[in-house]
Amino acid sequence: MIDIKAAALELSKKNINTIQRESAYVWASRAIIAFQNFMKTKNMNWYNDGITYSAEAYEHAALVDGGLLKELQSKIGPLEDDAILYLKKKLFANT
Repeated sequence: MIDIKAAALELSKKNINTIQRESAYVWASRAIIAFQNFMKTKNMNWYNDGITYSAEAYEHAALVDGGLLKELQSKIGPLEDDAILYLKKKLFANT
């Protein structure tokens, strides 16, 4: 829901760089959990969520100076790679 009072309070305490950084970390955390859940359950909804969340994390991180994008890629990338490898093996298992 839209919360003007909360937004006004946040903007009185944080600059755009801080907001982008915090948003990137939140989305990255969601992506990590989603990919971990995918590898446990093999439920494609978790994989799709991981892709969506990682894209959001990268988008916010790209707007922040200081190497945040590379940091998040190093944390999320291996999990995404594992998920893709699993899907490739499953897709090409009978070839």
